[in-house]
Amino acid sequence: MRRKILFIRLGKIGDIVVASSVFKAWKEIFPYDELSLITLPGNREVLKYNDDISNFYFSKRNFLIYFLLLKLFFKKFDGIVDLNDDASTTSAMIRKILRYRTSIGFNFGSSKADIGIERPDKNTSHIIERLRILLSLVDKQFGNLIKKPIVYLGEEEEHDIAAQISAVKEHSKIIAVNLSAGAAIRYWQEESWVLLIQKIMQQSPQWKFILLYENKDQEKFDKIIAQLDTARIIQKLYSSFQHYAAYLKNSDYLITADTSAVHIASAFDIPMVVLYPNYEWNFVSWQPLSSNFKTVRSSENTLSAIEVESVYQSFLEIVNKNNN
Repeated sequence: MRRKILFIRLGKIGDIVVASSVFKAWKEIFPYDELSLITLPGNREVLKYNDDISNFYFSKRNFLIYFLLLKLFFKKFDGIVDLNDDASTTSAMIRKILRYRTSIGFNFGSSKADIGIERPDKNTSHIIERLRILLSLVDKQFGNLIKKPIVYLGEEEEHDIAAQISAVKEHSKIIAVNLSAGAAIRYWQEESWVLLIQKIMQQSPQWKFILLYENKDQEKFDKIIAQLDTARIIQKLYSSFQHYAAYLKNSDYLITADTSAVHIASAFDIPMVVLYPNYEWNFVSWQPLSSNFKTVRSSENTLSAIEVESVYQSFLEIVNKNNN
Protein backbone atom coordinates (compact mmCIF):
# COMPACT_ATOMS: atom_id res chain seq x y z
CA MET A 1 0.00 0.00 0.00
CA ARG A 2 1.40 3.42 -1.00
CA ARG A 3 0.85 5.91 1.81
CA LYS A 4 1.49 9.65 1.71
CA ILE A 5 3.63 10.75 4.68
CA LEU A 6 4.47 14.38 5.41
CA PHE A 7 7.50 15.19 7.57
CA ILE A 8 7.93 18.54 9.31
CA ARG A 9 11.44 19.72 10.22
CA LEU A 10 11.84 23.48 10.50
CA GLY A 11 15.43 23.57 11.77
CA LYS A 12 18.75 24.58 10.26
CA ILE A 13 21.25 22.60 8.20
CA GLY A 14 22.46 20.40 11.07
CA ASP A 15 18.88 19.46 11.95
CA ILE A 16 18.22 18.31 8.38
CA VAL A 17 21.47 16.33 8.21
CA VAL A 18 20.38 14.48 11.37
CA ALA A 19 16.78 14.09 10.17
CA SER A 20 17.99 12.53 6.93
CA SER A 21 18.75 9.37 8.91
CA VAL A 22 15.03 9.19 9.73
CA PHE A 23 14.00 9.59 6.08
CA LYS A 24 16.39 6.82 4.99
CA ALA A 25 15.22 4.48 7.77
CA TRP A 26 11.56 5.13 6.89
CA LYS A 27 12.15 4.16 3.26
CA GLU A 28 13.92 0.97 4.37
CA ILE A 29 10.99 -0.07 6.57
CA PHE A 30 8.19 1.29 4.37
CA PRO A 31 9.67 1.34 0.82
CA TYR A 32 6.37 2.06 -0.92
CA ASP A 33 5.47 5.18 1.07
CA GLU A 34 5.66 8.55 -0.67
CA LEU A 35 7.54 10.95 1.59
CA SER A 36 7.14 14.73 1.58
CA LEU A 37 8.91 17.34 3.70
CA ILE A 38 8.13 20.86 4.91
CA THR A 39 11.29 22.71 5.85
CA LEU A 40 13.03 26.08 5.62
CA PRO A 41 14.36 27.52 2.30
CA GLY A 42 17.93 27.48 3.63
CA ASN A 43 17.92 23.68 3.45
CA ARG A 44 17.55 23.39 -0.33
CA GLU A 45 21.21 22.61 -0.94
CA VAL A 46 21.35 20.02 1.85
CA LEU A 47 18.45 18.12 0.28
CA LYS A 48 19.55 18.58 -3.34
CA TYR A 49 20.43 14.92 -3.86
CA ASN A 50 18.17 13.28 -1.27
CA ASP A 51 16.07 10.74 -3.17
CA ASP A 52 14.31 9.43 -0.07
CA ILE A 53 11.96 12.44 -0.23
CA SER A 54 9.61 12.73 -3.21
CA ASN A 55 8.22 16.22 -2.56
CA PHE A 56 9.89 19.21 -0.93
CA TYR A 57 7.95 22.21 0.36
CA PHE A 58 10.09 25.17 1.40
CA SER A 59 8.69 28.07 3.40
CA LYS A 60 9.85 30.62 5.93
CA ARG A 61 8.15 30.78 9.32
CA ASN A 62 6.02 33.81 8.42
CA PHE A 63 2.72 34.61 6.73
CA LEU A 64 3.90 33.01 3.46
CA ILE A 65 3.45 29.57 4.98
CA TYR A 66 -0.32 30.06 4.77
CA PHE A 67 -0.10 29.99 0.96
CA LEU A 68 1.76 26.69 1.17
CA LEU A 69 -0.78 25.22 3.60
CA LEU A 70 -3.63 26.28 1.33
CA LYS A 71 -1.97 24.35 -1.47
CA LEU A 72 -1.42 21.29 0.73
CA PHE A 73 -4.90 21.40 2.26
CA PHE A 74 -6.26 19.51 -0.74
CA LYS A 75 -3.68 16.73 -0.36
CA LYS A 76 -4.91 14.36 2.32
CA PHE A 77 -1.94 12.72 4.00
CA ASP A 78 -2.01 9.33 5.65
CA GLY A 79 0.37 10.57 8.31
CA ILE A 80 2.23 13.66 9.52
CA VAL A 81 5.56 13.12 11.32
CA ASP A 82 6.69 16.20 13.25
CA LEU A 83 10.42 15.88 13.98
CA ASN A 84 10.77 19.21 15.79
CA ASP A 85 11.97 18.50 19.30
CA ASP A 86 11.19 21.96 20.65
CA ALA A 87 7.71 23.41 21.00
CA SER A 88 6.83 25.04 17.68
CA THR A 89 3.75 27.14 17.04
CA THR A 90 4.39 26.76 13.30
CA SER A 91 4.43 22.97 13.30
CA ALA A 92 1.41 22.91 15.62
CA MET A 93 -0.41 25.16 13.16
CA ILE A 94 0.53 22.90 10.25
CA ARG A 95 -0.92 19.91 12.06
CA LYS A 96 -4.05 21.86 12.88
CA ILE A 97 -4.73 23.10 9.34
CA LEU A 98 -3.82 20.13 7.15
CA ARG A 99 -5.88 17.01 6.65
CA TYR A 100 -4.42 13.66 7.64
CA ARG A 101 -5.27 10.40 9.38
CA THR A 102 -2.56 10.21 12.06
CA SER A 103 0.09 12.50 13.50
CA ILE A 104 3.35 11.52 15.19
CA GLY A 105 5.48 13.84 17.29
CA PHE A 106 6.68 15.02 20.67
CA ASN A 107 4.02 16.36 23.02
CA PHE A 108 4.38 19.91 24.32
CA GLY A 109 1.70 21.17 26.71
CA SER A 110 -1.65 21.18 24.94
CA SER A 111 -0.01 20.44 21.56
CA LYS A 112 -0.21 16.66 21.40
CA ALA A 113 0.16 14.22 18.51
CA ASP A 114 -2.06 11.20 17.94
CA ILE A 115 1.01 9.03 18.47
CA GLY A 116 3.20 11.05 20.80
CA ILE A 117 5.56 11.04 23.72
CA GLU A 118 7.04 13.59 26.09
CA ARG A 119 10.38 14.75 24.73
CA PRO A 120 13.31 13.16 26.59
CA ASP A 121 15.45 15.57 28.60
CA LYS A 122 17.93 17.44 26.39
CA ASN A 123 20.48 17.43 29.21
CA THR A 124 20.70 13.65 29.15
CA SER A 125 19.86 12.58 25.57
CA HIS A 126 21.40 13.04 22.14
CA ILE A 127 19.16 14.31 19.32
CA ILE A 128 19.52 10.97 17.48
CA GLU A 129 18.44 9.11 20.61
CA ARG A 130 15.34 11.31 20.91
CA LEU A 131 14.40 10.60 17.30
CA ARG A 132 14.91 6.86 17.81
CA ILE A 133 12.60 6.91 20.81
CA LEU A 134 9.93 8.83 18.90
CA LEU A 135 10.03 6.71 15.74
CA SER A 136 10.12 3.46 17.72
CA LEU A 137 6.49 4.25 18.59
CA VAL A 138 5.79 3.53 14.92
CA ASP A 139 8.07 0.53 14.45
CA LYS A 140 10.75 -0.94 16.73
CA GLN A 141 13.11 -1.33 13.76
CA PHE A 142 13.78 2.42 13.84
CA GLY A 143 15.77 1.89 17.03
CA ASN A 144 18.43 0.03 15.05
CA LEU A 145 18.26 1.91 11.75
CA ILE A 146 18.58 5.52 12.97
CA LYS A 147 22.28 5.59 13.81
CA LYS A 148 24.10 8.66 12.55
CA PRO A 149 23.62 11.70 10.29
CA ILE A 150 23.45 11.22 6.53
CA VAL A 151 24.65 13.57 3.79
CA TYR A 152 23.90 12.92 0.12
CA LEU A 153 26.60 14.48 -2.06
CA GLY A 154 26.43 15.19 -5.77
CA GLU A 155 28.98 13.61 -8.11
CA GLU A 156 29.73 16.97 -9.73
CA GLU A 157 30.56 18.65 -6.43
CA GLU A 158 32.66 15.72 -5.25
CA HIS A 159 34.55 15.79 -8.53
CA ASP A 160 35.21 19.53 -8.17
CA ILE A 161 36.82 19.09 -4.75
CA ALA A 162 38.71 15.93 -5.67
CA ALA A 163 40.17 17.69 -8.72
CA GLN A 164 41.30 20.60 -6.57
CA ILE A 165 42.96 18.72 -3.70
CA SER A 166 43.92 15.26 -5.00
CA ALA A 167 47.50 16.35 -5.72
CA VAL A 168 47.78 17.90 -2.24
CA LYS A 169 46.60 14.69 -0.57
CA GLU A 170 49.39 12.68 -2.20
CA HIS A 171 51.99 14.34 0.03
CA SER A 172 50.10 16.10 2.81
CA LYS A 173 47.36 15.69 5.41
CA ILE A 174 44.51 18.16 5.20
CA ILE A 175 42.96 19.79 8.27
CA ALA A 176 39.62 21.49 7.73
CA VAL A 177 39.16 24.43 10.10
CA ASN A 178 35.57 25.61 10.35
CA LEU A 179 35.54 29.29 11.33
CA SER A 180 31.82 30.07 11.08
CA ALA A 181 29.04 29.05 13.45
CA GLY A 182 25.28 29.22 13.73
CA ALA A 183 25.30 31.28 16.94
CA ALA A 184 27.47 34.07 18.35
CA ILE A 185 28.41 32.04 21.42
CA ARG A 186 30.07 29.44 19.18
CA TYR A 187 32.64 31.81 17.63
CA TRP A 188 36.23 31.49 18.82
CA GLN A 189 38.51 34.54 18.82
CA GLU A 190 40.45 35.21 15.61
CA GLU A 191 43.75 35.39 17.50
CA SER A 192 43.08 31.95 19.00
CA TRP A 193 42.55 30.41 15.56
CA VAL A 194 45.77 32.02 14.35
CA LEU A 195 47.83 30.72 17.28
CA LEU A 196 46.36 27.22 16.98
CA ILE A 197 47.05 26.92 13.25
CA GLN A 198 50.58 28.28 13.71
CA LYS A 199 51.31 25.70 16.44
CA ILE A 200 50.07 22.85 14.23
CA MET A 201 52.10 24.16 11.29
CA GLN A 202 55.20 24.10 13.49
CA GLN A 203 54.41 20.59 14.71
CA SER A 204 54.81 19.03 11.25
CA PRO A 205 55.34 20.15 7.64
CA GLN A 206 52.80 17.53 6.48
CA TRP A 207 49.82 19.63 7.56
CA LYS A 208 47.91 21.71 5.04
CA PHE A 209 44.76 23.64 5.95
CA ILE A 210 41.46 24.50 4.30
CA LEU A 211 39.69 27.32 6.15
CA LEU A 212 35.91 27.02 5.75
CA TYR A 213 33.61 29.95 6.44
CA GLU A 214 30.36 31.55 5.35
CA ASN A 215 30.39 34.66 3.19
CA LYS A 216 29.27 36.78 6.15
CA ASP A 217 32.58 35.92 7.86
CA GLN A 218 34.82 37.03 4.99
CA GLU A 219 36.36 39.79 7.12
CA LYS A 220 37.14 37.33 9.90
CA PHE A 221 38.83 35.02 7.41
CA ASP A 222 40.85 37.88 5.90
CA LYS A 223 42.22 38.86 9.33
CA ILE A 224 43.21 35.27 10.11
CA ILE A 225 44.78 34.44 6.74
CA ALA A 226 46.88 37.62 6.82
CA GLN A 227 48.84 36.17 9.76
CA LEU A 228 49.43 32.68 8.35
CA ASP A 229 51.84 31.01 5.93
CA THR A 230 49.60 30.98 2.86
CA ALA A 231 51.75 28.30 1.23
CA ARG A 232 50.19 25.90 3.74
CA ILE A 233 46.62 27.07 3.03
CA ILE A 234 44.36 25.49 0.41
CA GLN A 235 42.16 28.09 -1.24
CA LYS A 236 38.41 27.67 -0.80
CA LEU A 237 37.18 27.84 -4.40
CA TYR A 238 33.55 26.88 -3.84
CA SER A 239 30.89 28.13 -1.44
CA SER A 240 27.80 25.93 -1.87
CA PHE A 241 26.76 23.56 0.91
CA GLN A 242 27.46 20.58 -1.34
CA HIS A 243 31.04 21.74 -1.93
CA TYR A 244 31.43 22.54 1.77
CA ALA A 245 30.41 18.98 2.69
CA ALA A 246 32.73 17.60 0.02
CA TYR A 247 35.64 19.60 1.48
CA LEU A 248 34.92 18.01 4.86
CA LYS A 249 34.61 14.52 3.40
CA ASN A 250 38.00 14.85 1.70
CA SER A 251 39.78 16.24 4.77
CA ASP A 252 41.80 14.09 7.13
CA TYR A 253 40.81 16.03 10.27
CA LEU A 254 38.33 18.70 11.30
CA ILE A 255 38.56 21.38 13.99
CA THR A 256 35.26 23.18 14.54
CA ALA A 257 32.96 24.91 16.98
CA ASP A 258 29.91 24.58 14.72
CA THR A 259 27.64 21.57 15.17
CA SER A 260 26.52 21.46 11.52
CA ALA A 261 30.12 20.63 10.62
CA VAL A 262 30.11 18.04 13.41
CA HIS A 263 27.13 16.21 11.90
CA ILE A 264 28.60 16.25 8.40
CA ALA A 265 31.94 14.93 9.67
CA SER A 266 30.08 12.26 11.66
CA ALA A 267 28.35 11.14 8.47
CA PHE A 268 31.74 10.58 6.83
CA ASP A 269 33.63 9.38 9.95
CA ILE A 270 36.12 12.25 9.83
CA PRO A 271 38.24 12.55 13.02
CA MET A 272 37.50 15.85 14.71
CA VAL A 273 38.15 18.21 17.60
CA VAL A 274 35.04 20.12 18.66
CA LEU A 275 34.79 23.25 20.83
CA TYR A 276 31.69 23.67 23.02
CA PRO A 277 30.35 26.48 25.19
CA ASN A 278 29.33 25.63 28.76
CA TYR A 279 25.75 24.56 28.04
CA GLU A 280 25.09 20.98 29.17
CA TRP A 281 22.13 20.40 26.84
CA ASN A 282 24.14 21.63 23.86
CA PHE A 283 27.08 19.41 24.71
CA VAL A 284 24.96 16.29 25.27
CA SER A 285 22.48 16.80 22.44
CA TRP A 286 24.92 17.64 19.67
CA GLN A 287 28.02 15.58 20.32
CA PRO A 288 29.63 13.81 17.35
CA LEU A 289 28.11 10.43 16.53
CA SER A 290 31.51 8.87 16.12
CA SER A 291 34.16 7.27 18.28
CA ASN A 292 36.82 9.36 16.58
CA PHE A 293 36.64 12.75 18.26
CA LYS A 294 37.81 14.92 21.13
CA THR A 295 35.78 17.67 22.75
CA VAL A 296 36.99 20.83 24.49
CA ARG A 297 34.45 22.56 26.74
CA SER A 298 34.58 26.17 27.80
CA SER A 299 34.17 27.13 31.47
CA GLU A 300 31.92 29.98 30.30
CA ASN A 301 28.84 30.34 28.10
CA THR A 302 31.02 31.45 25.19
CA LEU A 303 34.19 29.95 23.74
CA SER A 304 36.42 32.80 24.92
CA ALA A 305 37.64 30.81 27.93
CA ILE A 306 38.97 27.94 25.80
CA GLU A 307 42.77 28.05 25.67
CA VAL A 308 44.70 27.37 22.50
CA GLU A 309 46.89 24.80 24.25
CA SER A 310 43.84 22.72 25.23
CA VAL A 311 42.66 22.50 21.63
CA TYR A 312 46.20 21.80 20.40
CA GLN A 313 46.70 18.93 22.85
CA SER A 314 43.31 17.48 21.92
CA PHE A 315 44.32 17.61 18.27
CA LEU A 316 47.58 15.77 19.00
CA GLU A 317 45.64 13.11 20.94
CA ILE A 318 43.24 12.44 18.08
CA VAL A 319 46.13 12.31 15.61
CA ASN A 320 48.05 9.85 17.79
CA LYS A 321 44.95 7.72 18.15
CA ASN A 322 44.53 7.50 14.38
CA ASN A 323 48.22 6.89 13.74
CA ASN A 324 48.11 3.94 16.13
